[in-house]
Amino acid sequence: MKTGSEQLKNLWENIQAQSAFDYCEWIIIDADSKDEDAKTFGRGLHGDFWPNVRFFELDSDPGLYSVWNQAIEKSKSPYITNMNMDDRRAPWALEELAFYLDQNKSVDIVYGECLETNKPNESFLKNSATTKFPCLPATLENMLKANSPHAAPMWRKSLHEKYGLFDEEYKICGDYEMWMRALRKGAKFKAINSESCLYYRNPDGLSTKKNNIPLARQEINKIKNKGLANKPRTIFK
Repeated sequence: MKTGSEQLKNLWENIQAQSAFDYCEWIIIDADSKDEDAKTFGRGLHGDFWPNVRFFELDSDPGLYSVWNQAIEKSKSPYITNMNMDDRRAPWALEELAFYLDQNKSVDIVYGECLETNKPNESFLKNSATTKFPCLPATLENMLKANSPHAAPMWRKSLHEKYGLFDEEYKICGDYEMWMRALRKGAKFKAINSESCLYYRNPDGLSTKKNNIPLARQEINKIKNKGLANKPRTIFK
């Protein structure tokens, strides 16, 4: 098993390989990790060498979606995406998705196809993936079957002005809840025919760990059945 610093270094290599690297704002939040090497590595990813990187440390871990919300609030960029620690993006992924949003002002969220692998630490350009996650057009019918934006969407920051932030009540499926809430309220989604992500089906991952599956199912059922029961929290004054 890789240490947190090794995982972060691998992710950083994938980030640096992005064709849009110099045009992006990179926000890294350490949610009270216990890996001092990872903290040291993260602290070195900003300043004079990396002016477009900002590194923040929290005194405690508030949960995944609270961390995402804090990053969104700190962001000055018009577009948002998440970079998962054990997944990998195609070198062209961010540039391609941002270009689509630039050219299609009515679209709120865009996503490509995700390859799936069961082997850790593979690269996007060299991997053993033989399957794809079903990243279907985001109709309500399709989204009730699967979270099609999956691991690597890009969305407008203004989406949160309209529909609120991620609901921090959810521990595993808060992104699915966010997309369903936005979709039901009229947000426009677009699936593009381009492979943009390598998703590692990590047996110890938050959403795939065996012990977490009952909670994930419970959250999914709640999202499907209640939809808009929870009021979104706005971050804009």
